[in-house]
Amino acid sequence: MKVAESNEVTLPLPMKELAAFLGTAPETLSRKIGKFEEEGLLERNGKRIRILQPDTLNDIE
Repeated sequence: MKVAESNEVTLPLPMKELAAFLGTAPETLSRKIGKFEEEGLLERNGKRIRILQPDTLNDIE
């Protein structure tokens, strides 16, 4: 993944393939990203994800 200085990430794979790479179901990955969006931790636009609160995401276990 490419991370820009602006805390933006461009996903290198489609969500289905990324989920398989991470060893999880695509639905689980989508729900988790959706939850982070609802909490204002990130914004997603297609394959681009902008991390709004990196410190908070670092603290999640």
